[in-house]
Amino acid sequence: MSNSRQTKILFLDGTEINVLIQPSLSSRDLLDMVFSHLHIKTDKSYFGIFWKDSCNQKHWLDLERNVLDQELPPNKSLLLFFGVRFFCESFTCLSEDSSVLALFYQIVRNLHSKELCFAKGPLLYETYAHILQALHGDYKEGIEHEIPDDLVDVVIEQWRGLKDCSRGKAVVLTIQNAENSPSYGMHYFQVKDKQNNLHWLGVSHKGIGQFDYENRTIVTKMFTWKQLENLYYREKKFSIEVHDSKRLVQSKSTYNIYEETQVPERYHGHIHSSCDELSTAINEPTTQVSTSRRTFSSGSVYVHAWFTNSLSLTKNIWQTAIEQHKHYLRPENFQGFATRTNEEIVKSLDRAKFVAVGKYSKAVMNIETLTPEERKERKIELEKRKLMLEEKLKQRLEELKASCIEEYELTGHLPKEYPGDSEAILQKKVGTLFPFPPKLFSDHADIVVNELEKKVEIVKSVVAANKKVYKESKGTIRRKHKFTFKTSASELRKLEDRLNNLKIKKGQKAVHVSKSVEDFSDDDSLDDLVSPRDSPALGRENITRCSPRVSKTKMEKQMLI
Repeated sequence: MSNSRQTKILFLDGTEINVLIQPSLSSRDLLDMVFSHLHIKTDKSYFGIFWKDSCNQKHWLDLERNVLDQELPPNKSLLLFFGVRFFCESFTCLSEDSSVLALFYQIVRNLHSKELCFAKGPLLYETYAHILQALHGDYKEGIEHEIPDDLVDVVIEQWRGLKDCSRGKAVVLTIQNAENSPSYGMHYFQVKDKQNNLHWLGVSHKGIGQFDYENRTIVTKMFTWKQLENLYYREKKFSIEVHDSKRLVQSKSTYNIYEETQVPERYHGHIHSSCDELSTAINEPTTQVSTSRRTFSSGSVYVHAWFTNSLSLTKNIWQTAIEQHKHYLRPENFQGFATRTNEEIVKSLDRAKFVAVGKYSKAVMNIETLTPEERKERKIELEKRKLMLEEKLKQRLEELKASCIEEYELTGHLPKEYPGDSEAILQKKVGTLFPFPPKLFSDHADIVVNELEKKVEIVKSVVAANKKVYKESKGTIRRKHKFTFKTSASELRKLEDRLNNLKIKKGQKAVHVSKSVEDFSDDDSLDDLVSPRDSPALGRENITRCSPRVSKTKMEKQMLI
């Protein structure tokens, strides 16, 4: 599994946050973190997070997989973008001001990047003017903008005429103008047709369209989702099967001929291949059509195909089309599913003063222009948010502490991320926890004696543990554990000797060394308590004095040496 990656997430208003993505973090959890950051609660289904490849193509994170398990760029630092993934038929479907403003900022970005296109004329000038009014209020000189040079004079003049237009109304008018564009909500891909001509293939909540490569305002083909029968790709070829609404056959049917020949309202004047004179005549109020004899054949399907430069791009087009079609089938996308009227949205945005979005306020709110009442309201909101964040932080710290303690119990090592004082919970692994007398941690006049007493107790615990391991071991490893046990026992005796000398000088009761060592020796010989260099090597007298329980055979061997 890959390691953690430092990641920067860019938002639609130009702000950003830095996060450290762990291997176990799912894409859905990351998106929920972003929603919490932007105060989006109910309109989550319209947004997503994507990254760009070397060809500047967007790849949306799969919410069913972990972030780092996906085919991300190999760079050490990761750059992700938050954006509108699925555009709604009408912005009145959005129930939150933060979502409406996010859609507004996406429209602004798409307009500057030529993903949203208008024919040069009053609608384009009006849209730019409304954007300036929404971002900066009434006309001001010296405002930085990204308006094309050939449109500046006309747009500025339009902006002057929007005096006293509220920012909320300017936002709503901008979105309404965008919704009337055939390129609204399109995700573009560069493709070629069978004649090797370049085109832009657009995929959106409305369907799949082919746009002129030089001018995206010209729609050369448009197929709504209702017309499409199938989508598939193979290597560098992407194909769609389209229901041919122009072919009529003789048979009895209750098929709704008017529904299938209805030309989408948003594409009047833009479609060249999806309608003809017959379709237009059928939809005329004065035309009478008998559906008992004329209807559509189930086999009236024809195929359109486009070609790309790579398999990954073809797959990306297919995945985007599938996801957009799923979104199209959602119930809230049908007509009449409006949560608020335009007037209600305008009033809500004006009342929020562009503060409800939080992080978007950097681009649209000027604190110096707030009235005392507005400052007071803003302060109350910030205090409430501060309390909420503190409560969340406290909860997360408790969860982190519990997780660190659980990891410590499993591994024996306390993670450095443990919040607070780690000394309060430090303990050894399971089976090696030893209690220390409380008096050892009280204040003593003699610091040296106190430290030695602590060391003696610790070494006693170590000797006991070493003895337990030695007793339970078998085979060749037993000899190694035996030597470790003898070494620790010898160290204990030295510490006790030193402690006794200090206590005698202080007039305190000394510790009996031989008894303390014997507590850990039980029925072992003296060789189990003292290392070879500390034991006398010669003389029967020394051997007998030190170990009265040693066997006769062993005594004789010692004397022969």
